[in-house]
Amino acid sequence: MCGSRRRAGGSRSPDSPGWRAEARGYAALARRVRDARAGAVYLAGLASNHGPRLLADLRRTLSSHVPIIRPDGFAAPGYLIEGAGAAAEGFVFTIATLPSNKLPPAGHRFATEFDRRFGAFPCCVAMQSAQAMYLLLDAIAASDGSRADVTRHVLRSGIHTSIAHWSQSSLARGLAPLPRSASTVIRSS
Repeated sequence: MCGSRRRAGGSRSPDSPGWRAEARGYAALARRVRDARAGAVYLAGLASNHGPRLLADLRRTLSSHVPIIRPDGFAAPGYLIEGAGAAAEGFVFTIATLPSNKLPPAGHRFATEFDRRFGAFPCCVAMQSAQAMYLLLDAIAASDGSRADVTRHVLRSGIHTSIAHWSQSSLARGLAPLPRSASTVIRSS
């Protein structure tokens, strides 16, 4: 049942139902979301996991005032419109990246060089991918060449702190803070 759970520290967070890719339909799940009076729904998963059917069932059941927010895993508008029709229209789309004008100096230099070479600024996760590559190359260069030493250098970079935080965070569990206190996140399972 959609409801809320007590977080550490006493605050409450919405339960996070999952959707099974092999399900024939999602009407029951959509009713759970409706009955939880969600202020918004975030789909944490991929469109290829029966995303069009999920969207159609949610939109058929929920008020048109409840936004359905989708991650970059739903960046397939043709597929969604073909499978869900009008239910795929008018959605909010998220992508986890900084706009080029918010990058630190090194990131801005990379983006400018990328634009010079390829005729467009990097999109989507190109910046994060490049940063991960540079981090790994720096760790390799500083290491004795063994995997263990490369791993030690990567972990010394401080990135493990962020990874540990994310793995313990509500977002990693499929929950995300949304504008209203009664929000629901549906994740693919």
